[in-house]
Amino acid sequence: MSGRYDEFTAKGANVAAIGMGIPEMAADFRDRRDVPFPLLVDRTKQTYRALEMKRGNIWEVMGPPNWPRYIKGILSGHGVDKPQQDPLQMGGVLVVDNDGRVTYEFRSSVAAENPPVDEVLGALP
Repeated sequence: MSGRYDEFTAKGANVAAIGMGIPEMAADFRDRRDVPFPLLVDRTKQTYRALEMKRGNIWEVMGPPNWPRYIKGILSGHGVDKPQQDPLQMGGVLVVDNDGRVTYEFRSSVAAENPPVDEVLGALP
């Protein structure tokens, strides 16, 4: 989504990502990947539990459905970052309106899965 960040801000959206780890890890990732939005950290995974994000298994993290994205990352020079926290924790994408209501949610079923950016943009008010 960072490659299309301007489209989100043009629609009035605030974008942030929540990950595991410590602030220094998030800052390093942001700098290496040139991420234009805030990266927040939740060392205890309370956010993941509150949002009921799935914790996967080794197949869902390392299995064939993930290989194309891993190969693309390697070929583009980004590589694949070594997990620093829980490698089985799956992510997702939520759109939350100004009243705090979740108006869109996507929960990854494999580690390399993300929703189409156009779908997320279409969910914005």
